[in-house]
Amino acid sequence: MASQEPPQSVWKSKRIPTLQGNRQATNPNGKRRIEWFSLCLFLFSCILLGFYFRRPNLPLLTANDASSASTAESLLPRLNYTCLPLQPCWPTRSQWAALNRTINGNLKVTVPWAAPCYTGSSECQQVAASYMNSSARTSQYGAMEFLDWETCGQSSRMLNSFSPSTPVNGVCSLGRLSTYHVEAHTTDYIQTTLAFMYQPRGCESTSENVGEIGAGMSAQEAWGFFEPLDMLVTVGATGSVGIAGGFGQGGGHGPLGPKYGLMVDNAIEFDVVTAGGQARTSNACNDPDLFYAMRGGGGGTFAVLTSYKFQLHPTVPLNVYSFQASFPMPEGQPDITESAVHRDIIRALASNQTLFASQGVAGYNFLLPDHMVSLQILPSDDTELIKTITSSWHEFVTHYPGLNITKNTYHTFTRFSEWYAFTQSPAIARNGPVGLGISESGRFLPKRLFSKPEEVEKVVDAVVAAMQFSLTNRGGGSAQLYATGPLNQPDNSRTGVNPAFREAMWEVIMGGIWTSNTPESVRRQIRHTISASIEPFKALTPGGGCYMNEGDWTEENWQQTFFGSNYDRLLEVKRKFDPTGLFNCWKCIGWSGYDGPMYSCYSQSLRHPNPTVPLGPVRWGADYTG
Repeated sequence: MASQEPPQSVWKSKRIPTLQGNRQATNPNGKRRIEWFSLCLFLFSCILLGFYFRRPNLPLLTANDASSASTAESLLPRLNYTCLPLQPCWPTRSQWAALNRTINGNLKVTVPWAAPCYTGSSECQQVAASYMNSSARTSQYGAMEFLDWETCGQSSRMLNSFSPSTPVNGVCSLGRLSTYHVEAHTTDYIQTTLAFMYQPRGCESTSENVGEIGAGMSAQEAWGFFEPLDMLVTVGATGSVGIAGGFGQGGGHGPLGPKYGLMVDNAIEFDVVTAGGQARTSNACNDPDLFYAMRGGGGGTFAVLTSYKFQLHPTVPLNVYSFQASFPMPEGQPDITESAVHRDIIRALASNQTLFASQGVAGYNFLLPDHMVSLQILPSDDTELIKTITSSWHEFVTHYPGLNITKNTYHTFTRFSEWYAFTQSPAIARNGPVGLGISESGRFLPKRLFSKPEEVEKVVDAVVAAMQFSLTNRGGGSAQLYATGPLNQPDNSRTGVNPAFREAMWEVIMGGIWTSNTPESVRRQIRHTISASIEPFKALTPGGGCYMNEGDWTEENWQQTFFGSNYDRLLEVKRKFDPTGLFNCWKCIGWSGYDGPMYSCYSQSLRHPNPTVPLGPVRWGADYTG
């Protein structure tokens, strides 16, 4: 059986599907025949170039079973399979060792048969005695029956054919033999070796660390498993979210987003079951269309995912600047559009955002009618750098008149779990109570809106207008300004995620809540209000979009808003892998429409959002939940 020790830097969480182990050869008489696979490898790898290296985290290798079968259809053409020792593509010692463990020590260093005669070894007599014996030559890898196939035109590996005992001088060379060879006693050894040496076009990778989770694992369970291994997972800010589902297939942003990208950017391979009941392994090499679609096209749409392999990152401290303050609002019904404190805070934050983004700083900012929370997060070993980057923002909020500052501190969290525990503070609004009703709508604000003071002023106007509309019409008046996206991570059409995500400096989310005791008429008004409150941002971003997992479920132009220019390609993939529409979810790729029986409750509840306010304005501070 294959070694139970995983290849170096490849890790697997506990909650994963069971993988089939290696099969053992049942015909001992076939050993000699299979062993000559090493000769085939020699011809395949060509001259003295050894095996072409396939890094242990690439598709078709799993964490505990690097010999997982590589099927013929996964082997796409490659122009060059050669790699010389000392070239960048040549494996490291630890990587060769990882291969050797998976094939039970059957990776061998090639030694030319005549080598003992170049060193004066006593073994030279045995070589000389059978130098022209065909059986002796074919019984080991360091020689071939005819010299022209092994010498590569070099005399520095030959003995005198008719007097092989004659002493030779010089340095013995490999000629055309590979640096290493495999004594392949089973078909599993062959599969493992081919997987190691084969690197399909477009699958080059320099990454070392790969994790694997089952589909049901939450963010908190994932980092709880990988954190003791000193590895980070690109999760979000909420521990209960299942990161392999809508998060890991729809995008997946979080505090590591500006530095490492979205969860879909870190996806390496999926194990799935398609609508036709076919189990398949999907990656960029053997299943590029499905892999592309499931990296951003949304969960519950293309196939049932059972296992998710993704890039891990070495643990790095999370350095955080945390600021919280309250500010008095005037008596009566306030007008946020005329509030100097709101306008000044939004303007200062937006003016600093380009610097924050360029340095990989993530941000969670919450602005309410009477208080604010701001978290700026920098993953970095330089624990003082966050102070330098945020100095202007810190100076502004610290000395702004009239603020009742309740938190103004810098923190360094050496573990992600420490950062998460910090965000559970009641004063931080990001992770609030569940079991409530929520309405939300979002919009990406592209970086062009942060490039000039006059553009920033448009952002300020839009935020205060949205907050005021929400406040006046029972929405609550809060705005969430996230800077957790992949602005620094180019896509090059590798993922199906909305392209607007990669241009977004901020993701703005407007939200409102209600309880089971809230009258239906008030719920409807809250829903209408939140849908309409995003309109100022839509006016700034014609043809723009939002994050599908944090968008308005009543969005009419959902194809463009949720998927952008990727929609048509995603629809083609949907029709290819689910032609009958078995996987059908609300405003997902291939959605059946309002008239589908599955969605009658939605249609009856609300088909077209109505921005009018049936109940009229309420005084701020009243119980808007009814």
